[in-house]
Amino acid sequence: SLVEIPRYEFYYAKASNLGARTARGRILVYLSADATPIDGDWLQRLLEPFADARVALTYGRQVPRSRCDPLLARDILATYPAEGRINDDPARPGVLFSAANGAILKADWERHPFNDEAPGGSEDQRYAEHWLGEGRTSVYVPEAAVRHSNDRCGFLACLRDARQYGVWLKVRRHPVDFLKPGARSFLDRLFSRLVRDLAYCRGLPGGYRWMPWAALRRIATETGFEQGLRRGAAIARRRKIWALYGNA
Repeated sequence: SLVEIPRYEFYYAKASNLGARTARGRILVYLSADATPIDGDWLQRLLEPFADARVALTYGRQVPRSRCDPLLARDILATYPAEGRINDDPARPGVLFSAANGAILKADWERHPFNDEAPGGSEDQRYAEHWLGEGRTSVYVPEAAVRHSNDRCGFLACLRDARQYGVWLKVRRHPVDFLKPGARSFLDRLFSRLVRDLAYCRGLPGGYRWMPWAALRRIATETGFEQGLRRGAAIARRRKIWALYGNA
């Protein structure tokens, strides 16, 4: 059945939980509205790993569309490579699961739903981290591929997405401590990654026309990431204080 919600009520975790409550099957499959399976075997491939009782989550490859910003396309292909893997370490950096193209067991969701208070876009990572912490596994299935990308990711979207990712890295159960907020770290990341981006543009056909956007995109991304690291670190500090003194 189709469940519609007003645009202004949309929130990632809330929508994921609403879909799970409505569904009646044993396995819950998540696919973003703008994602398109590449072939007819997509669903079968995505579900095959659940034959192993240890598997709590599966997720498939995301391939950028032909009109995608080439810098974003590079990052998507690096995040979702052609090689499969099994994740069993909740402290592992990087993507543990993606609800843009993934599947979970409804029985697991009933025991531990998506966290409605998770920073935007990180509810799937927090869900995966929980189950990997329980000794289960997450399987990346590159054969279950979809085309999924924002053809043009604007300045504010880059700022927002990087901010959300920075928050997540600091509030996750196993925070990434080697990434520190601060002016020096920010400038080091900005300039080193900007040089890398400009070098990448030089290797593209007509790549010089992408260089101004590469600079703006990198400024937005690193600014948002720095804001996210700072915000996430502040949230983590408040949680520690509450854990120490909240029940005193």
